[in-house]
Amino acid sequence: MIMIIKFNKKLYSAKAVRRALADFKDLADLKMAAQGGYFVVEISNCREYPEKTVKNELANYILQLMKI
Repeated sequence: MIMIIKFNKKLYSAKAVRRALADFKDLADLKMAAQGGYFVVEISNCREYPEKTVKNELANYILQLMKI
């Protein structure tokens, strides 16, 4: 199953999204693309946890990285 998350470029930095994808690389296959005003992240082939869990934790982690 492939899940998609869109992060608004006005609210999220590319740096935070890229760092989160690097930190989560062992949990799933992750790809990022810029589409219009969004960073679009594709999550697939989750290894240890369900896709929905990885999606939610990734989004929370990116939000936390925005505070750093």
